[in-house]
Amino acid sequence: MAILNLDFKRSWSDYKKHWKLPLLFVILAFPGIVTTPIAIVMCYYIPCLYYKNNKVLSFSDVSQFIIDNFKRIIFAGILHMLVISIGFLICGIPGIIASWSTPIIISKIVHTDKGAKDCVREGILEFWNGLKSGTMRNFILIQLLLTFLMTIASTITCGIATFIAIPYTTFCLYNYMNSNNINKVEPLLSSN
Repeated sequence: MAILNLDFKRSWSDYKKHWKLPLLFVILAFPGIVTTPIAIVMCYYIPCLYYKNNKVLSFSDVSQFIIDNFKRIIFAGILHMLVISIGFLICGIPGIIASWSTPIIISKIVHTDKGAKDCVREGILEFWNGLKSGTMRNFILIQLLLTFLMTIASTITCGIATFIAIPYTTFCLYNYMNSNNINKVEPLLSSN
């Protein structure tokens, strides 16, 4: 089934190759306020790394990426949350725009060796320019559709489906981005 060129079957196949790692990070999200954002964000990094390297990732691969990029990941997350918060304080729309740019910012961190500040700035600008030109319309629709499906699945199962819905929808999102060349960056010459 393909809605707006979203390949659910391919995403499910890719998710099944990795189900243990995202499940681990979702389970780690429940103990507290500090671990929750980090663990959920890692559910975004895993499919992004998978589509970059086109290989099933081990816990060691993900751990090494986190260790190698820890400062960039944390600083980009803090900076991005500040931008989103300020955007919502100014007028809701800038906050929404900044939050919809999250997958692009994460992709920039994975695909480049640029600093966190540059990844956040370029990710938001790329999304904003795509929004003005119309190239991000389907990307927004995909994000809304996946959020809706994730919410429905989690709600009707009293939260139990969250363990699968969050990681699966991130695989759907990055599969869509990969298939549609959204933020496609040449891989780094040096591997992580």
